[in-house]
Amino acid sequence: MHLPHRANSHAVGRQLFKAASCIGCHKLAGEGTEIGPDLAKLPPEYTSRDVIDHILNPSKKIDRKYQSSVLELTSGEVLTGLILEEGDDVLRIIANPALPDKVTVVQKNEIEDRAASNVSIMPKGVLNKLTKEEILDLAAFVIAGGNPKHKLFEQHEHKH
Repeated sequence: MHLPHRANSHAVGRQLFKAASCIGCHKLAGEGTEIGPDLAKLPPEYTSRDVIDHILNPSKKIDRKYQSSVLELTSGEVLTGLILEEGDDVLRIIANPALPDKVTVVQKNEIEDRAASNVSIMPKGVLNKLTKEEILDLAAFVIAGGNPKHKLFEQHEHKH
């Protein structure tokens, strides 16, 4: 997906992947973390439009592996987060994807109720401050798997 008279920019896409905090939750081209799906493993038929749709509507389709849980504790507190690890006695969860190193440990005997959340932990509005060109560069970077030699970064030719 290109705008007329313009080629996608690998450098801008890579910079935005980091600046828009995608790298904090997603892995791509050997960088990042796997709180969310590894973007190097997108289905091959995915287009820039598919990527943009997932970014705009993160709760539209959530892979069970990355689905957060809502925990109602016996204290009345409600925690929502991604379960990293479940042991016999405890759950380790990330409540805030922007702080992946801040892990909350919850004793299982303190959980009164547990349900899957239908809301993605991926924040909405990630693209709000980006221009149309930047959004296309970011989508191209993701589709290309970070590969600067991918066809999406070839100069777009306009025929007169």
